[in-house]
Amino acid sequence: ASATGMPSAAAPLEDASAPPFRVMQLERDPELEITRARVGRRGCEAALAAMGVEPTEIARVARALATVRKITACRGTDQLVLAATREGSKVRALEIEIAPGELVQVREPEAASRPPAPATPSPSAAATTTTAPPPIELVAERVSLPVSHRRQAVALVVQTDLSAAVVDAGLDASLLEPLDDAIDSRSDLGGVGRGAIFRIVADATYVAGRFDRYDRLVAFEYRPSVEGKPIRVYNIPDPPRPSAEEKPPSAGWYDASGRQPMRSRWRMPLLFPRVTSRFNPRRMHPILHTIMPHNGCDFGAPTGTPVYAIGPGVVTFRGDSGATGNFVSIRHDGGFESGYAHLSRFAPGLAPGVHVESRQLVGYVGSTGRSTGPHLHLSVKLNGQFIDPLTLRLDGRKTLPPKQRDAFGKQRADADAALDAIALPKVDKVAGPASPSAAPSTSASASASASASASTDLDEIDDEPPR
Repeated sequence: ASATGMPSAAAPLEDASAPPFRVMQLERDPELEITRARVGRRGCEAALAAMGVEPTEIARVARALATVRKITACRGTDQLVLAATREGSKVRALEIEIAPGELVQVREPEAASRPPAPATPSPSAAATTTTAPPPIELVAERVSLPVSHRRQAVALVVQTDLSAAVVDAGLDASLLEPLDDAIDSRSDLGGVGRGAIFRIVADATYVAGRFDRYDRLVAFEYRPSVEGKPIRVYNIPDPPRPSAEEKPPSAGWYDASGRQPMRSRWRMPLLFPRVTSRFNPRRMHPILHTIMPHNGCDFGAPTGTPVYAIGPGVVTFRGDSGATGNFVSIRHDGGFESGYAHLSRFAPGLAPGVHVESRQLVGYVGSTGRSTGPHLHLSVKLNGQFIDPLTLRLDGRKTLPPKQRDAFGKQRADADAALDAIALPKVDKVAGPASPSAAPSTSASASASASASASTDLDEIDDEPPR
């Protein structure tokens, strides 16, 4: 159970029986790495290649799949969950989710049904025997599981950061991305600091009695502190079949007055980013102690935090670049190029020439190269010249036309009733919001408009020489 008394999103429903095998059950195996991806337009084989699967292993998967579903039959919306060995990237199991509860599983047979392993040869025999044992063939099967839906309504208090607060409240971590999208779209929320309060309503799908995914983040209420003025934001989804009689409101995030900020093409590279050092042509380098331009923006985050592409483009570099450590460079349309420095490791399948989408995983925060602590250094060039990454954010705003406000009002009333039913948590007034310099910023626009005091004295973890 969560701190607010709500059951954990990952916990099974009370009447659920033990679920069948799922690939995610293997995530505790230290020899395996679990990777998730959506097939997208590239097709299943290309998606597996992007996840680091070798051609011989893809052929092995295709042979097994042929008994139940051709590998070319994958649709763009299919979700892949892959379990592969960390050494050699051998496929142990693959799950293709066609729809909630409808799966195709490919995996090695159970150990009891495998052929016995060959006896260990003697030293003399080993000198003359070089033939490796044949790979274990995979088996495939279709799996249908019961599906149910449930609405979750939770209140939470930010003690350290919003990511931890969401998980501590019993919500699944997958809610962080839509919540970040919603917060990122609103310049009026500013930085989410310690002591902030959220009331959240989300619709979830359960498969075989266990949490599977969030269908929609319905709405949330944000208070900067226990005494702060609440702001409510509502998610209006795309209608399945628009009615000719009453045009529904355009999909997106709206406030109570039916206003929606318009997002630009660029996204932030981290969920709930915290700016620690800004673009500064006259920066004093914290290691070299000399005036040296800071050609980018630093975001403080723990080692292993996922790093995402700020926009669609093509990878031009992936590797060790010296002082910048593990570095990824992406070329975008319009003469833009973005760089991601000091990564601890790269996303599987990332290589020069690979196309990436906006918000696609490119690596993980680290402290490689000339660095004094884990962080991401994001650089942006326009026609070969460095520019401030935070200037890429261009916000706009639109308001619902009068013909759409009645439909919006009905959906907002439903969300308000659910939010009102959530009891506000008891919060010690002393634990109010942190100072601006410690409060994590939730959008580039908020970061760019913050005062200078919100980002000073944090250059000590930056180390980026000019490129």
